[in-house]
Amino acid sequence: RVKLADFGLATVAQTLRVSNASSTAVQGTAGFMAPELWATGAALTSAADVFSTAMMLAQLLTGSAPFANAPNDLAIQNAVHQGQRPALPPSTPAALSALLARCWLGEPTGRPDAFAAHIELHALRETALRPASERAAEAAAEAAAQVKVAAEKAKAARETAAKEMAEKAEKEKLAKEKAEKDKAATEKAATEKAEREKAAVEVARIKKAAEDAARAKQASEETARRQKEAEAGGQGRKAA
Repeated sequence: RVKLADFGLATVAQTLRVSNASSTAVQGTAGFMAPELWATGAALTSAADVFSTAMMLAQLLTGSAPFANAPNDLAIQNAVHQGQRPALPPSTPAALSALLARCWLGEPTGRPDAFAAHIELHALRETALRPASERAAEAAAEAAAQVKVAAEKAKAARETAAKEMAEKAEKEKLAKEKAEKDKAATEKAATEKAEREKAAVEVARIKKAAEDAARAKQASEETARRQKEAEAGGQGRKAA
């Protein structure tokens, strides 16, 4: 196992004392310096070390120092402040790429602390060193789990669709039955109305017939009365 390290400016974290006094000097290797370190009188922080560590890992992955093609330190400073970072090889694991992206964020408070970054790197290392058979088995298990989840979702979707179709059919059935009942009720009401109207016409006819008969009877009786009076008058004159 090969381990690379540079302890030139290193110190024990517990004994680190950094002055916040202003200084016109900017110390560090340009390609590995966090953007906040370029400010005059900037204080060294563990967040800046995390940024530098990410740049060092990028160099190990690419084989080139960060911003190796920059003409001078000022060009590197401008690139860093503009958010430019080393392009990682396509073969870089996605989890490692994501970790480096967080470690070299321009805002120091957005970077993980050194211990968290160490834990994550260690986990990535353990994953990478596991036998291929174990990784393949895990990948197969994960794929199987995803297939199972997809199957369950598909089943749930089918059941939901079937339920919705059944509910729709039931609603259509109820709507049809209601329409038929409404139609029957309308037809019945129309029939009853027609029968009432017919009965009313018949009652009116009978009433008129009765009135006509009563008038005819009255007229007949009046005629008979007059005839009787006339006959009685004729007999009286005859007797005289």
